[in-house]
Amino acid sequence: MSAVTITLFLASFSVQIYLIISGLEEYMFGNSESYVIELDSTTMLYADFAAATVLVSFCVLLGKVTLLQLIPMAIIEIFLFVVNEHIGRNIYQAFDVGDTIFLHIFAAYFGLAASR
Repeated sequence: MSAVTITLFLASFSVQIYLIISGLEEYMFGNSESYVIELDSTTMLYADFAAATVLVSFCVLLGKVTLLQLIPMAIIEIFLFVVNEHIGRNIYQAFDVGDTIFLHIFAAYFGLAASR
């Protein structure tokens, strides 16, 4: 498979995983009474950002890993991204213009750590 095929697969897979994990995070730490995952434009935008973090890390590992190695990496990275996002947005009340810290820096360091 080519890098384009793997990129399309990882992007769609990461969006779905983010929706599940962020819904679980909202249920655990939010004010939600029942376990309902809300799908609105903000949630989908954040899911696209989460998919972008996986794709940035994938660029660090391009040519060194297989698709079967990228699937658990994506699940672990999305989980850690949700934790990072919860700490930054909800606890520290950080305002990150363009998602520079939450997306790019996190993804670059995660990709370097995964390549190590």
